[in-house]
Amino acid sequence: MNLSTTDERIKAQHDLQVTTGIRFANLTARFSEIDRYNLPSRRNAGLILTMPLFRRVSLLASTSRDLIAKKPGDSLLLLTIPLGHGHFSTSRMSMDPDRRKTFSTRLENAIPLGTGVSYIVESERAPESLDSRHASIDYRGNRGILGVDVQDHAGSTEYALRAAGSIVWIDGALVLGRPVQEGFAVVRVGDLQGVKVLQRNQVIGVTAAGSKLLVPSMIPYYEEKLDIQAPDLPFEYSIGNTTRSLRVPYRGGDVITFDVMKLRAIEGTIVRTAGKNRVPVALAELKIETPAGIVSSVTGRGGEFYLEGLKPGRYRATATQEGVAPCRFVLVVSENEGISKVGDLPCT
Repeated sequence: MNLSTTDERIKAQHDLQVTTGIRFANLTARFSEIDRYNLPSRRNAGLILTMPLFRRVSLLASTSRDLIAKKPGDSLLLLTIPLGHGHFSTSRMSMDPDRRKTFSTRLENAIPLGTGVSYIVESERAPESLDSRHASIDYRGNRGILGVDVQDHAGSTEYALRAAGSIVWIDGALVLGRPVQEGFAVVRVGDLQGVKVLQRNQVIGVTAAGSKLLVPSMIPYYEEKLDIQAPDLPFEYSIGNTTRSLRVPYRGGDVITFDVMKLRAIEGTIVRTAGKNRVPVALAELKIETPAGIVSSVTGRGGEFYLEGLKPGRYRATATQEGVAPCRFVLVVSENEGISKVGDLPCT
């Protein structure tokens, strides 16, 4: 039985890196040295070249050398090609100290901050016929992440299904969502579904049944803004502020509510009676007496008016035209939500 152990403690470590710009590229020279107590020392030097080519295509080349063994180290050549809309491909050639080459190609898209689909497709040709292929796809929904992996390595194929999510209990409610990272917020938009919620100017999710959405990517102790898009609201709803700010603790969260109100409006026409005729009270100033004070408006050229935000009830009102004595009428706002059409209202 061998009970000996290897002491991997570092006695001394030195790293030096210098970067300079040359025309349209950056060149970095690196030197590293590690001395350990009971293991051989390592000393390596290397060069890294990064260079944009055209249309955001970039090239990276690196090489290194083992200064103690006095032989080449690892080398790498990497070509990155953006394909637009968050998709890009990379082609890679690497060479180990024994000069064995590995070639790989990878196609993927950026992982969305909110809901969406991300994927990776890659193929690698390695020494000794250890070729491999890998594909994965993830769907990021409001209530979690589902993924599928297919891996083929040296003729053996493996499949895997993945699922991840969070269950949050806050403010007396259970909310499902994607995995919480460091902090979270639960967004409520009245009782509305289908309202987009934005974080850092990106759609993070859409309110579902119950109008709750878990935002799992809040930064702790940092004031972040969450927005909703007013065009997503049905026309019969109104909202005050579409942006809210909050701070959450580490591994904690808070509830943020956007107050929406279903529109209650009334429209009609103010008319005077002149004999057997009804004359529109055109371009008149309206004053409606409410418990909160006077609400003012004006009529159109046909005596039409439109008012919203009044609570159900009966209100005394006055219409005043220039050069004409004011007339009075009673405005009745019903309990019905939406727009109520009251037709002609006599003003005497």
